[in-house]
Amino acid sequence: MSGDRSASRSSRRSPRAGRPTRPAPAAALTEGFKLGFVITAVTMVVGVLAALLLFREDGRGEKVDLAAVQSAAIEGG
Repeated sequence: MSGDRSASRSSRRSPRAGRPTRPAPAAALTEGFKLGFVITAVTMVVGVLAALLLFREDGRGEKVDLAAVQSAAIEGG
């Protein structure tokens, strides 16, 4: 009878049999962090380029008379 028990045990399927294999949790976390860092880096580069393009001044290099600007602001407001 002991032979029958071992035969029935070996023929049982494990609960995970037939399921697709998944990466280990540590590997999944590592891949997620890598993807997050890539997305963050791309976003940072796009943000810096947008800032450089949008915040540039057309009159850069011209001298400004601060006293005239200040008096115009006082008279206008």
